[in-house]
Amino acid sequence: MVRPRRARLRRPGPRARRGGRPGRRRRAARAARRAHARARRPRRRRGHPERGRRGDPARRQRAASLARLRDRRAAPVQPGRDRDGPRADVEPARHPQVVDRRARASEARWRARRHRSRDARLNRPVFFQYVVACAVTTAEGTLGLLYAPYLDRYGYALPTIGTLSALLGIFRLVSRVPSGAAYHPSNARRQLLFWLMVFTASTSGFAFANGNVVAVALLTIVHGYAFGALGTYNLAVTIDLTGGERAGAIMGWYTAALSTGYALGSFVGGAAADRLGVDGALALLGGLPALSALLVVPMPVISAAPNAIERAPGLRGLFAAHARIDGRVWLAFLIALYINILSDSVDTFFPLFGLSVGIPLAASGALRGLKSGAATFIRFISGAIFRYVDHRTVNFWGVLLFGISSLVLGAVTSLPVFFALFLAAGVARGLLRVTSAASVAELRREGTDVGIASGIYNMGLDAGAIVGPAIGGVVGDAVGLGAMFALVSGSALLLYFGAAL
Repeated sequence: MVRPRRARLRRPGPRARRGGRPGRRRRAARAARRAHARARRPRRRRGHPERGRRGDPARRQRAASLARLRDRRAAPVQPGRDRDGPRADVEPARHPQVVDRRARASEARWRARRHRSRDARLNRPVFFQYVVACAVTTAEGTLGLLYAPYLDRYGYALPTIGTLSALLGIFRLVSRVPSGAAYHPSNARRQLLFWLMVFTASTSGFAFANGNVVAVALLTIVHGYAFGALGTYNLAVTIDLTGGERAGAIMGWYTAALSTGYALGSFVGGAAADRLGVDGALALLGGLPALSALLVVPMPVISAAPNAIERAPGLRGLFAAHARIDGRVWLAFLIALYINILSDSVDTFFPLFGLSVGIPLAASGALRGLKSGAATFIRFISGAIFRYVDHRTVNFWGVLLFGISSLVLGAVTSLPVFFALFLAAGVARGLLRVTSAASVAELRREGTDVGIASGIYNMGLDAGAIVGPAIGGVVGDAVGLGAMFALVSGSALLLYFGAAL
């Protein structure tokens, strides 16, 4: 009998006992490492996509800064704590809704701060406006220096020169109210361009008038009116461009630009007259306002104040607008009047008083230059001063300092004391010009008509320039120049505090 052959059972070799083929072992080890890595990775939450994925829709929809903020807050790493156990105070920031809300609030606050600082900062349109104001006063300073020599060259008598010079101040004063009433922010660029051209023609036109009395009188009237209109518009435009923010610093730079132009007009006008003659200097420097008009062309459209009070049409509306103007505008008018009454009465008659006490004309000129330089310098740094001291406080002490420094002039004979008094007067005058203009600028945020406020404020400057020398001459002739300084200064102080308080 033949037995069937049984199949031999093979014992597993050493390779099979160790786990099979080498490739199978490598795959198993790789799978174990992946499982271990997944176990150590933080758990994904619902609505919170895994970071680092290329097609993450949240990264495509959000800004890069927001995505970085989300990633930074999503997985906080704290030494000594479980990575899979988030802290309770950090957990809300992991949710996209919370992160988005916080980021939007932070961005809104940052944009608001940036908008406020950009409005109040010295931006390009405001800087261009300072250059325009400086160019206008440079031409005016040149004419102020050369007007009398120009008329004398053509044989005009002294009374005629005085009368024509008075016309400049009178029509400058006359222009303030109509210019302020005509001003509107939407038309500011056209108005500035028009009056810059008129002012240039009325300044350079003297070079081509050949001394004709009719032409000279007409040019004088137009020049005075145009300068008054430009002064009103320049101040109103500067206030509207800055929105009335940081009024102390902005008005400090604006008034510094004005005084810089006057100084440049005196120095450059005199040098140009020596080289080119009086006519040539007037023709050349009179063209600066027209050249500065190129900076007005790119001026942005100015919008009115959001809470501006609408003015009724016609003369009745104009009178009503002036009647309801804020009392602080009239206080600024009073300060401007006070400044120029004291300043012009002293500047006109101090050289004569100095000669009577042994002060030469050269020293009198140095004293006047010191006062002008101190007033200009303090305006440039007034912004830093008003960061620590309120401009209303500076206004009160400035009025006192200016009045006292003018009041005691008649009792002094020492040149060093005169230098100290003129330095104090220059600092006080410079600060008062800034604080009074800042008082007007601040009212823009309350809806005050900036054009009318600018016209009223500048009227005080013009009226003081006319009244100061006239009062000084009458009083000085009656009681002497030394007593005149005391009487005019004391009366002006009493007038100011009586009206202000």
